[in-house]
Amino acid sequence: MKFTKLFILILVLAMAISFVTSCTDAPSGGNEPEDKPETSQSQQEPSENNTEETEKPDETETPETSSPSGAATVESHVIFEDSGIKITVKELDMDAFFGPELKFLIENDTEEDVEVTVNSVSVNGYAISSYLFTDVSAGKKANDYISLSESDLEERGISVIADIELDFIVYKNDSWDLICQSDMIRIETSAADGFVYTYDESGVEAYNDNGVLIVTKGIDEDEFLGESVVVYIYNKNDAAVTVSARNVSVNGFMLDPIFSVSVPAGKHALQKLYFFDSDLEENEIEHLDDVEITFYIYYTDTWDDIAYSDPVHVTRN
Repeated sequence: MKFTKLFILILVLAMAISFVTSCTDAPSGGNEPEDKPETSQSQQEPSENNTEETEKPDETETPETSSPSGAATVESHVIFEDSGIKITVKELDMDAFFGPELKFLIENDTEEDVEVTVNSVSVNGYAISSYLFTDVSAGKKANDYISLSESDLEERGISVIADIELDFIVYKNDSWDLICQSDMIRIETSAADGFVYTYDESGVEAYNDNGVLIVTKGIDEDEFLGESVVVYIYNKNDAAVTVSARNVSVNGFMLDPIFSVSVPAGKHALQKLYFFDSDLEENEIEHLDDVEITFYIYYTDTWDDIAYSDPVHVTRN
């Protein structure tokens, strides 16, 4: 039996070597495709009228394409220390499976078991959905991370991460009493120097007042999530605002959408407005041909009203 297994193994190896040799010896003729570099969104020519640009003063301008996303790194350093809680950013892992991961060491030097969360996260000025719920027992440490979705970054045209901003909230584990909360923390990467920030504001202006700009950017089709309305928001205020949708109709039928986005002070957001498949099927709606939306804007922390927009129509191109 051992001889039989050995004979089969030698035969398989001989066939594999023969196959590899035949592949490597093949001539490189006209059928071999040429390698062409992909062109990222940041390498395309920006819109002349609809792209806002901001830059840091007194720094040399460097195009966004000057550094590939994989080259962005973060030096390990303490970013928050208060009430016995210490948080150190360790690294930015650009090779994680679902997208870049910002890794932390959290140290709990209190006599309480705590949970550390992030309240908001933004990348290059764009609000990004990311989560952190880390339990750390009294006197212990924990390593954890926030993940930055690769698809979210691509949708916002982010090919290079120049900075990440976030704020932490720390609670007691047993009572959810607040222990401490950080201010907004800005973490610069190795790509930050001279980076030029750009934001695509093209589309139909739905609201522009009280320090809030809302632009609808048409109807998007996703193979898995279905059709949605793409909405861009810029919050110029000194406090976070939340934008939701009211009095929404699709092809003349009133429907409740899935849409509510909190935008930190001075930040931008790109959010999609979806509908439940069951609601669309019940009303025999196959496509979003005409969506009417009224946007409701209020301050996130106080719930004080800011404004309602006029109704805006978003139609299929």
